[in-house]
Amino acid sequence: LPIVPSVLMAVIGYNQYWRRILTLRDRERELSELAATAQLAALRARINPHFLFNSLNSIAQLIHTDPDKAEACVVRLGDIFRYILRRAEKEFVPLGDEIQMADAYLEIERARFGDRLRVEKSVDARSLQQLVPNLILQPLVENAIKHGLSRKLGTGTVRLEARVAGDVLTVTVTD
Repeated sequence: LPIVPSVLMAVIGYNQYWRRILTLRDRERELSELAATAQLAALRARINPHFLFNSLNSIAQLIHTDPDKAEACVVRLGDIFRYILRRAEKEFVPLGDEIQMADAYLEIERARFGDRLRVEKSVDARSLQQLVPNLILQPLVENAIKHGLSRKLGTGTVRLEARVAGDVLTVTVTD
């Protein structure tokens, strides 16, 4: 009988210890999710000014040489910023929406680079409805142009591929 209180205390202590471990694990998961969300928000905050600067430079180059193209680029830039404002609060959007935004950006860059920029797309129709982080594709396309085409003599090709295999979406941007 004297063992019963000791065993009871050990069981209660074990349960409290285990509950604390589970609570800490849940908190760790929540903090990881918050950190990922904060990293995406910080990335978006850095992308927007950089993207705007590059787009305005492209348009500025066209104003004197081809005002009609410059005007079309301003319209596309407006489309892009409307997209950004409509999707600002959404963490995830369909890949098809991201591809449309990347296409608008590519039209601005095609006006700047002309025939030097070729774009090839191979997009599986099933991939268009897959959810991806908001504003994930355009920076990849922008980097492909900035680090691939802009430093290259002659023609450059930006390739965008999207495939679904089972439950996995694979998106590739290459230059």
